[in-house]
Amino acid sequence: MLASTTATIQVERSSDGFRARIGLSTPDGDWTRSLEEVQCERLADSVALVLALSAPAANDTAGPTVALSLGGGGVLGPLPRLAPHAEVAVGLQWSHLRVRLHAGMVAPQTKQLEQDVLSGRFSLLVVGMQTHLVWALGRLELAPGLGLMGYRFTVTGAGGDTSRTQHAVSWGPSLGMLARMPVTDRWALCLSLSGVLPLLRSRFVFADAGTLHRPAPIALHTWLGVEVRL
Repeated sequence: MLASTTATIQVERSSDGFRARIGLSTPDGDWTRSLEEVQCERLADSVALVLALSAPAANDTAGPTVALSLGGGGVLGPLPRLAPHAEVAVGLQWSHLRVRLHAGMVAPQTKQLEQDVLSGRFSLLVVGMQTHLVWALGRLELAPGLGLMGYRFTVTGAGGDTSRTQHAVSWGPSLGMLARMPVTDRWALCLSLSGVLPLLRSRFVFADAGTLHRPAPIALHTWLGVEVRL
């Protein structure tokens, strides 16, 4: 981000017309300049030209800003109950466009079937990518985004003296909102809310007893973390 530039302008009549005194404060230092014109309109044009030529140019060739974030939250839908999860993410930002790659692990859960005789233990890994459009509201940044979310299930079912482990994958489009509040130039607090529409929803069943679990048609993710810009 460019440092701020401020200007002060004082205009007064002179014996030959009008005089303007310009004071400019830039990241490189402070300076003043005086201009005189017979007509006020020509003086205004001259002042505007001086300010335009003196303003620092944006660095359009600068590379993306890279940020690393770590935090945790909750996942509702893929597993039988609301589950806490930990997540790490990498963000790349060009101007108002931000791409976020993240991966997380959800706390395992156990679900019983038929009076605790049959049960299954569920583990879940989550990966995703979202593209956000960043809007600044004062110091707060809000970034709606679209992306894809993927899930990898590991389920160990147990009944009697036998057990069996099954793996399954699921994925779907996601719609979310990312909020970022800077604390310093490098550190910020981030909050993410996302909804996912899984296109693959595997059933986890016992052959003789029926369905143990099937993910919900919509998954909800919440996440709160700390971000550092590298």
